[in-house]
Amino acid sequence: MKAIIFGATGLVGEQLLDLLLNDPAVTRVQSFTRRKMDTDHPKLQQAVISFTHLETEIKKLEGEVVFCCLGTTIGKAGSQEKFAFVDFELPTSIARLAAQNRISRMVVVSSIGADAKSSNFYLKTKGQMEHAVTHSGVEMVSFVRPSLLLGDRHEYRFGEKAATVLMKLFSWMLVGTLKKYAPIQGKEVAAAMIELALSPSPPLVCSSTEINGLSKKYFKI
Repeated sequence: MKAIIFGATGLVGEQLLDLLLNDPAVTRVQSFTRRKMDTDHPKLQQAVISFTHLETEIKKLEGEVVFCCLGTTIGKAGSQEKFAFVDFELPTSIARLAAQNRISRMVVVSSIGADAKSSNFYLKTKGQMEHAVTHSGVEMVSFVRPSLLLGDRHEYRFGEKAATVLMKLFSWMLVGTLKKYAPIQGKEVAAAMIELALSPSPPLVCSSTEINGLSKKYFKI
């Protein structure tokens, strides 16, 4: 499999890149980032680009699957407009590029609760992104909708740190239909994304519970 990844420096993206580079089924990984990564591997081809002019900078994509792990928060972005650029416009542009280059698969990190009709701006934006990417022309698209992500970030997010502590304390209460709200490791999400890319008929949407199952399948647990 020849893979293309956007967002390889984030929590999920970093784990995904590591898994792809160490997976014998993957022959090449092309990564598009804002800055050069320290990672050095014979399979890896790095491209440093300006995401502001994505569709003019990238003339051609070559691969079998595109992984999109881009995402931010409104607090970090600084405004709703800048957040929407990262979480809606960029994934949508990447999907259009994939379709134009006849790449038939795309796996995207979304969010639990994503809903284009939501009154919550964050969830509404994620839902609108899912709708736009689904109708971009890419033949097979899958969205992973993780709950709170666990793992080491290169940036500090106070809200997520506080939520992580609380979720760990009360995770025992998340059973039955509430299980999908349980925190999940970034590495599990990354493994599930690869499993989706290898599936002959992947589902459109995967919740945290389904991500966990796919991850176990990937690691053969």
